[in-house]
Amino acid sequence: MEWKDGNNDIDSSGDILLIGPLVLDKSTKEARTVYNSELVFTPSEFDALVALASRENEAVTFERLLEIAWGTKESANRNDEAREGIENVMKQINANDGFFMRIEHQPETGYTFRTRWSHNKEEWMKAKPIPTQ
Repeated sequence: MEWKDGNNDIDSSGDILLIGPLVLDKSTKEARTVYNSELVFTPSEFDALVALASRENEAVTFERLLEIAWGTKESANRNDEAREGIENVMKQINANDGFFMRIEHQPETGYTFRTRWSHNKEEWMKAKPIPTQ
């Protein structure tokens, strides 16, 4: 696997996303941290996470996540399923008090994936938690 320089890297095949401490394999829909901690998501939850993480620091509306990950814009059953799915994604990503990565929810704008991460060990050892907004 070949990694490019920077914090948001993709391997040469385009199937692996490295975003902060998060490693996403789009071909197998598997997620883990760089510490090899496995994160378990349904396929729709994984798609929602990819949508959020690939737009780091940009808000993504619930409606857009519903369309991307659950394939629909409006459906009462899908809305409940999507809200539960997004909550599960947030719970796993926000573990450890969101020190290295976090998903924030602002009702007016949507969900935002944020990371404070450097692939330089000295830098991340000095890192402070991501400020809450």
